Amino acid sequence: MEPLDRLLARCLAPRHWSVEPAVCARFSCDAFDERNAPAGVVSPGSVDELAQALPRLVDAGYAIVPCGGSLSYSAGTLPASGAWVAVDLRGLSRVLEVDPLDRNVRVEAGATWAALDAELAPRALRCPFWGPASGLHATLGGTIANDGIFFGSAAFGAARHGVLGLTVLLADGSRLETGVHLGRGGTGQSLALALGPDFGALFVGSCGAFGIIVEVTLPLIERPSQVLGAGFGCADASVATAALAALARDRVVSEAIAVAPRGADGPWSLSLAVESVCADEARARLARASAACLGVGAGPSGDGVLGAFRASPFMPPTMLRDAAGRRWVPVHGLLPHSRALRGVEAVDRVMRQQASRVAESGISHSLTLALVGSGAVLVEANLYWPDAGNVLLDDYLGAGAGGRGPASRLAPVRSVREALAAALDAVGATHLQIGRLYPWLERLDPAARRFAVGAKRLLDPRGAMNPGVLGLPAADAAR
Repeated sequence: MEPLDRLLARCLAPRHWSVEPAVCARFSCDAFDERNAPAGVVSPGSVDELAQALPRLVDAGYAIVPCGGSLSYSAGTLPASGAWVAVDLRGLSRVLEVDPLDRNVRVEAGATWAALDAELAPRALRCPFWGPASGLHATLGGTIANDGIFFGSAAFGAARHGVLGLTVLLADGSRLETGVHLGRGGTGQSLALALGPDFGALFVGSCGAFGIIVEVTLPLIERPSQVLGAGFGCADASVATAALAALARDRVVSEAIAVAPRGADGPWSLSLAVESVCADEARARLARASAACLGVGAGPSGDGVLGAFRASPFMPPTMLRDAAGRRWVPVHGLLPHSRALRGVEAVDRVMRQQASRVAESGISHSLTLALVGSGAVLVEANLYWPDAGNVLLDDYLGAGAGGRGPASRLAPVRSVREALAAALDAVGATHLQIGRLYPWLERLDPAARRFAVGAKRLLDPRGAMNPGVLGLPAADAAR
């Protein structure tokens, strides 16, 4: 069989690929897991270049895994076995078209949210959902392929809710256009709305199981110039969840989070932010949001943390490893307001059940709630433990103190987070960043499962695209 370096040299420019062990090692980790490194890394300079390389790699028996900032934590970019090639999309980062009249922007999928926002700021425009907190490094394609929340999520929902169109490369190198991109094939112009059923939803949250997102069209709004924040104290979780539900009904906040006390008892803190292009309207929205919180028993408590957070939204990912040398990994579930409190109780119950393992391993935790659109609350348990980290953390934050131990050092944390995920599933949670952590295929009804497996076989007949992700059949072609 032809050596990988020779194959890559035939279809890519020299600077657009590598088989160097140090380069490949960077893609053997995400924010939590560590697995076998890829055999090579492809960093295409254009969509056409990637389209030419994909079928040759698949024909040679390699699995294909798209990667961006690699800041997920659910092993979505880490196949369990077999020879694979990482496709680093960060070189595809051009803003292709900004249309102020039609209010949309078309961007290559490797662009970061921070870079896109900087491009739009001088035009006084912004996307409604405008990126996760990790948007300094997180790419548009990675966020959409995993789905994600934060900036703008209370008002506009998750990343999936703002996708107007996608261009996807399939394993054979062909392009599949979805949503408003459909029109470009015949007329060269995007459509106003998707034509009929939109297949784009199949690729949102799919972790690259069906193809690689290479271009994205997102909506634009006038850029808010006024941002105000407020903080509240909530006697307990029932008041915190009631306040988030009240804010969801009023639909005036851009972000809202509630944080549990570090100890067993004490008040929750709730922070919210409102925004507008008009100072008077921003003040009116803040007044309405405050009234909603006060109406369910929350008490005013300063300006909260979100106003300051919004002032510097895209910061280095220091949450991955704190000053004390502790690592962080979250576990979450999305729940309707009627079950948000049950989600909090499920987390508390698991942490009590896992008390001995937690104490022996030096694990601590915190609990955060976030408002997602009008209908959902993200319940997120954050786990912290002493650990030097991995190559990815070193890349972003510098080398950690102390040496790295065996991979088994993650076992206690893995057990706790799996128990948390199962407990949240038991009360009806869904998930973002499904990857290889959260169940998906097994939760579908039989007809939906047949559809999912059939779509995989149709679009990726050799099973080469990110094998095993979402619980879909693994690649037959991977060596």
